Amino acid sequence: MDKHIRGAKWWRFDFHNHTPKSLDFGKGQESEKNLKASDWLQEFMDKEIDCVAVTDHNTGAWIDELKSTYATMKASGEGNFRELTIFPGVEISVNGGIHVLAILDVDKTSEDVSNLIGACGYLGTSGDSDGVTSESLEKVLDLITKKGGIAIPAHVDKGAGLFDRLSGITLQQALKGNRDNLLAIELIDDNYSLPEVYLQSKLKLAQVIGSDGHTKADLGKNFTWVKMGKPSLDALRLALHDGEDSIVRKSQSLQNPNNVKHRYFIKSLHVKDGFRLGNGSPLKTEYSPWLTSIIGGRGSGKSTVLNFLRIALNRIDEMPHEIQADFDEFNRIGSKTSSGMLRDNTNITLEVIKDGKPHKIEWKEGKHFLTSWDNNSSTWDEPVEVTNIGELFPIQIFSQKELYSLTKDPSKLIELIDSQFDKQSWLEEKSKLTAKWIEKRGEYRDLKKAIDNEKNLKVQLSATNDRIKIYESSEYKTTLENYNKLKATKNFFADTEAKTKDLISDLESLQKHPSEIKIPDEINESLDDSSKELVEKLSDAIGNAKEKIRSALVDLTPYKEDLGEMFNAFPWYQQFLEAEQEYQSIVNKMNELGSETYEELLTRRKLFTEKLGLIEAQKTKLDELGSTLDQLYDSIIQLEMDLRVKRRAVINQWKASNTGQSPFLIIDLLPMHDAEQATRSFRKLIRKEGNEFAGYIYDINDSDGSTRGLISDLLTSTEDDIWSKRKDLVENFVSITESDRKGYDTRLARHVEWLRENTAEDLDRLLVWVPEDKLILKFKKDGKEHDIQTGSAGERTAGMLGLLLALNEVPLIIDQPEDDLDTSLISNFVVQGFKALKQKRQLILVTHNPNIAVNANSDNIIHMNYQSGQIVVSGNDALQEKSIRTAVCSVMEGGREALDKRYYRISLALN
Repeated sequence: MDKHIRGAKWWRFDFHNHTPKSLDFGKGQESEKNLKASDWLQEFMDKEIDCVAVTDHNTGAWIDELKSTYATMKASGEGNFRELTIFPGVEISVNGGIHVLAILDVDKTSEDVSNLIGACGYLGTSGDSDGVTSESLEKVLDLITKKGGIAIPAHVDKGAGLFDRLSGITLQQALKGNRDNLLAIELIDDNYSLPEVYLQSKLKLAQVIGSDGHTKADLGKNFTWVKMGKPSLDALRLALHDGEDSIVRKSQSLQNPNNVKHRYFIKSLHVKDGFRLGNGSPLKTEYSPWLTSIIGGRGSGKSTVLNFLRIALNRIDEMPHEIQADFDEFNRIGSKTSSGMLRDNTNITLEVIKDGKPHKIEWKEGKHFLTSWDNNSSTWDEPVEVTNIGELFPIQIFSQKELYSLTKDPSKLIELIDSQFDKQSWLEEKSKLTAKWIEKRGEYRDLKKAIDNEKNLKVQLSATNDRIKIYESSEYKTTLENYNKLKATKNFFADTEAKTKDLISDLESLQKHPSEIKIPDEINESLDDSSKELVEKLSDAIGNAKEKIRSALVDLTPYKEDLGEMFNAFPWYQQFLEAEQEYQSIVNKMNELGSETYEELLTRRKLFTEKLGLIEAQKTKLDELGSTLDQLYDSIIQLEMDLRVKRRAVINQWKASNTGQSPFLIIDLLPMHDAEQATRSFRKLIRKEGNEFAGYIYDINDSDGSTRGLISDLLTSTEDDIWSKRKDLVENFVSITESDRKGYDTRLARHVEWLRENTAEDLDRLLVWVPEDKLILKFKKDGKEHDIQTGSAGERTAGMLGLLLALNEVPLIIDQPEDDLDTSLISNFVVQGFKALKQKRQLILVTHNPNIAVNANSDNIIHMNYQSGQIVVSGNDALQEKSIRTAVCSVMEGGREALDKRYYRISLALN
């Protein structure tokens, strides 16, 4: 992931190593003494060392050979070649027996090292430490510095080390006399207790470590992480001065600090064919995973870059009104008369690292296209148009005005707080539970309605049974039984007559078929005897069948016309007519009681009986459904309570991280106390979104500020009983009727009854309605708490900025955070906050304040400029690069002072 890092990054630096030119190298082993320069270099490459200081004892004899060999290895590309920066140096044995590492710039040679050793007056053997310099420690350190080198006392906690050889007043004088010449010490033992004299000196020298390798196996075994743009002595000097911000010993970092594969950050932005930028060649800005500062003069395009980021990540409609208006002017086709910065063919490409792999977001013609890197195939996937780019790649972008506006509308902060946990999962669970609640409430109403009909069904069943009893009484029973029996006889004979007529009809139809088969003359001669014989047999058979059909029809002829009259001539038919007359007489009498027949009554009784039987089962189901609804209700309310717990946890975490800082923003969360949102959401649910019934819902007395109504009653509850109070108030409201108004207006009671009859689901939602929370913002100043509204613009902005610095891990982009902030707030609060925050989230700052760009330890600086009518990037690199430092001094008022302040011990090196 190192390739994705722009600006400063961490380099493995081995500060102390020997070659065969040190006489004690290899400790008498001939193979070690004969080690080739290429093998020596390969050892560091294999161990992934980035920078190595060649520090033989009192000699630089092998430096030129190592450089030459490295150039050959690089040109050939053979073996496991890896980039390696060689820093010429030497381990000097100083008067008093103290060893000092001198590290020179990468372009120095063996001769430069020899000149330094000679100037120090080393009197011993070259490559050995059998002698010491004639010059004192103070003089040697001064000589190293004047020759452009960096002096680092070697293995201070071991033999021949500064703390080993000096103590007490002697050490105190040495430290005091060399304050300007020392930036670091080489400390071997992490657990070593530094001398009290050193601690009292408050030098805070960087603590580095090297391998001090005297054998091939020991080369590169120890190193120090050094943060630089590109390896150079100047960059190293600045990093050493920064100390713990830019220097980390190997033992202090178990993981590669450049490993940003789990970090979500913006890598680069390309804008092509914009209005006043990106014409000819794209405008390209690249960003550090940590902290990038965007600098430039007025009108140089600093904020323009952020606006293109907004478009690429679809964060175009979430700003306060006055800021939104300015952005909308930017986000349009430009012309000589408008301030728009787009053209019809403007193309924006954003490269983002997220979830361990790169993604490309392309914006053109108002659409977003996403391309992701496939780690398995090491290729880019096909671009896909997406409409939710803002959800896939969340960021936070604020201007100083937006930060200030947040203090005026604390409800906006709820969204920031909720972004600290998985709010989307919470919303999905809430939606799922609410949908289930609405569904089950509907089922409950339907069941309740069916069960409430039980009494009416029983009355109807009783009346039906009474009429059936009349039908089945002894007075009518014999007649009914006789009628039913004779009716069955009539039906039998009627069915027999119909079947007989159908048979005769079928036989008559068959009789119409030909009675023989004749072979046509034209084919007769072509048929063989067997075929003719078969046809003759078939013709005979048909003739026989037709004769039998004719005979059958003769037999059935007497029954063809008068069969019905024959049946009716028997005694049963007269009996049927008499019984039918008696039955009709019964029916006429029953019609006086109702129009239903006996059969209809039986059917009706069966229906009523089944419905009543079903109601018993429905009663059981209603009880079960009631329990389900209770559980759903409890789950929804518990989910809402959990949300408040999560919010409080975020607030408490923020409070803990800001203790002692100034200004200290104090946040209090009042559950369900956002009166404006509560009124709006309540009215929406009851379909009364105007001001009607204000006195019963929520009303404010203009003269004294007093409030009244249901929501007022809720807001006056204590935090301990507000949940039960909400439940009581809502249940009381949804139960009002015109006959039982419970203190509400008659018209409102009628409206609730209308909702109950027509849109009962509205009342279901009201039962689980929970108003939004309210945030109370205060800040602490001079030991006292003040309402946020009484603070200065700077205090309010700084307090809000402090909250942002503690929240979230998505990229945070701020446009000129220093506006309205005084120097003290910037230096003591904002700068320190940025330095801490960049460790967990990417920061991109547009700033004109050099203290932020320089002292917040920007890992990358983008220098914007406006040239020949176009916005351009004049520089994009680490602060250690001289061109970037020059830009800081030239475009930022106080830039030189900021650099001198940060690098006060080495400010001359910045000229």
